[in-house]
This record gives sequence, structure tokens and C-alpha cells, in this order.
Amino acid sequence: MAVLTLRLKPLFGAVVLGLILSLATGLVIKPEISIPEIRHYGYPLFWRETNLNGPTVYILPNLAIDIAFWMIASLIAFAILDIAVTKLGRTIDYKMLLFGLALLIPLGLVMDFTHECGHAIWGTAAGGRLTYMQIAYFEIYPRPAITPEFRLGYAQVEGLTTQFASGIMSLGGSLTTNIASWLIALILLTVSLGYKRQLTLKILGLFGLLDLPLYVLLPQLGLSHWIFLGGRTPEPLIGARKMGIPDPVFYTMVILSTIGLLFTYFKPLRDKLWRMTTRIRGLEGIFKTKALLKHLFEAAVCGVLVSLATGAIENPPEASIIGARYYGYPFVWRVEMITMNNTIDFRFANLAIDILFWITIFFIALVATRTTIAMFSRKTKDSPAA
Repeated sequence: MAVLTLRLKPLFGAVVLGLILSLATGLVIKPEISIPEIRHYGYPLFWRETNLNGPTVYILPNLAIDIAFWMIASLIAFAILDIAVTKLGRTIDYKMLLFGLALLIPLGLVMDFTHECGHAIWGTAAGGRLTYMQIAYFEIYPRPAITPEFRLGYAQVEGLTTQFASGIMSLGGSLTTNIASWLIALILLTVSLGYKRQLTLKILGLFGLLDLPLYVLLPQLGLSHWIFLGGRTPEPLIGARKMGIPDPVFYTMVILSTIGLLFTYFKPLRDKLWRMTTRIRGLEGIFKTKALLKHLFEAAVCGVLVSLATGAIENPPEASIIGARYYGYPFVWRVEMITMNNTIDFRFANLAIDILFWITIFFIALVATRTTIAMFSRKTKDSPAA
């Protein structure tokens, strides 16, 4: 009986998760060539059709197929998770797993509300006036109401008269969720909470952690803020540019804040992974001071050489000047002006960031290579002779 109950739990979880995901795709527009007034929602098959000149149509057979698709995908995901956890000598607490899944949508909307409030607060502080706010199907301001059109989040602030004011308003949404994520991290580190409360705060904090980096990165890759939902322009980056913050400085701040939050939220996992790694026989020498300095020196030499080599690779920014050529990667550090007596401008701050970037890449590659060789050597040594 206990075995049957254990097997039914992942099946029940897959049914619940598949149903939630299928309904959630009803908010995701399916890109296709169609009449502009008509929009199709749902994935992999559209099951909701809206028409500006008519009522919304629900295609129930397509919805049933989508539900079956997501149930099967969820069941496969649970099976893979169960195998991975079993190999670690543990079992999955499906009750807490379903509890966490049930919190994703409401907590996501809470952090979405925090994001839009950030726009309103920073925009108002910069001299603007909030005129409209909407979360999902709910109009928050100027009057509470239910709207027929879904919007993940939208805040309209009028009366901003300067580029800086417009920039701080645009950046304010993700900045506020990032600050909220740090505050939640401090609470988790300093206050003793029950497991459910701790899980709730951690999920909420993770939404705030991902808000800023995803909003900067994904729209530049042609995706929405949350892959399928949200804005399709890098709003925080645009806001930072309007405020006069250089791209390298802003990217550095985003990376440092994200890494800091990841280490804060996943510190137990990081510590356990570190202990597991250092226990592997033959790897202790990698982390000794002499070996560490050797790898660091090798990575520094390779990083400098590659950074200088990228000075010959053209990498024009979006707002490039006609008659100028831009070189360097990931950031441009050499600018050649063809129309001005072939002058060359060197941006040494960008070059320094590029060097640090490539040093980090090579250091990780060297350590990973050394680790693989050490593990392979141990297996070969321990294997019986033919």
C-alpha cells in the first residue's frame, strides 16, 4: 500500500502541474501570421482565441491535448528528478514540492506587483505622477477593476521632464525587486523560520533575484522578460543609459549583485558541493596555494592575449557612429575613426573588464580540465590489470 501511495504521488503532482502549465500557456500568445485583430494563445496548440471585434473563443479539444502534453512532460521531469535524488541517497518530499509549485503563480504576482510599485515610487520621486497600474487581469490604479486584457505588469508614470528622471523610473522596477531580494536574504540569514515560511520567502526572493538579470539579458536575445511573458526591451539597461551609467559599470553591478544573491540563497548547497569536490582523491592539490597561483598565472597570460586579440574583431554596438569601427569582446575597447584622420581611441576601462572576463573563463577551464584528468587518472589506476 505504501509503495502504491509513493507511486501515485508523482502522478498526482504531474496532473496538477500539467493542468497549471496548460492554463498558464493560455496567457502566452502563439506567434504566427494571422489577422491582426485576432490573437491565439496556448502551447503547443492554441486553445484561446481573442478578437477585438468579437468574443473570446475557447477550443476545448486543443486544451485537452495541451493538458495531456504538459502532464507527460511533468511526469518525465519528476521521474528524472526522482532518479537524481535517489542516487544521492535521499527521497523527494512531494508534499512540499507541490506546496512550492502552488506558490509560484501567487508569489510571482506579488513580486510583479513589487516591480510595478518600484516604477511608481521612483518615478514619483523623480517628479512624475502615476496615472495607471495593472497586474495580470487586475487594474490597481486609478480604480480597482478587472480588465479583459492580460498584462503581466504595467505602470504608467507621466510628467517626467528629464532623461535622468525617465531613466530612474525605468530602472526603478527591477532595482526595487533586487533590493527586496536582498532584504529577504537578510531575513533568511538572521531569523529562524519554519520550513514552509522559509520556502515561501526563498521562492519570493528568487523571483526578485532573477528579475534584474533576466530583464537585461533575455530581451537582447529576442525573448521576453520571463521568456514568454513580459517586456521585450531591456528596460533596466535602457534606464541606466538614460541616467548616464556606462554599460560596463552597469553590467558589472548586475553581475556582482546576482552572484552575491546566488551565494546567499544557495550557501548550504555551495558548501556541500565544495566539500564533495575536495573529498575526491587526487584533487586536493588543485586547491593548494602553489597550484592555485600556477593556474591563475596561466589564466592571466591567456586572458590578456585573447583580450588583445579581440581588438582585431569588429564588434559594433547598436548605436554605432557612421565612419567608426568598433573592436573588442565582450566590450568594445578600441574605436577606429575612419573619417577623422584615422584616429584610434582606446577605452582602457573596457579593456580591463575584458581581461578579467577572459581570465575568469580560462581559470575555470584550466581547473575543470585538471579535475577531469585527475579523476580519469584515479579510475585508470584503480582499475584491475588485464
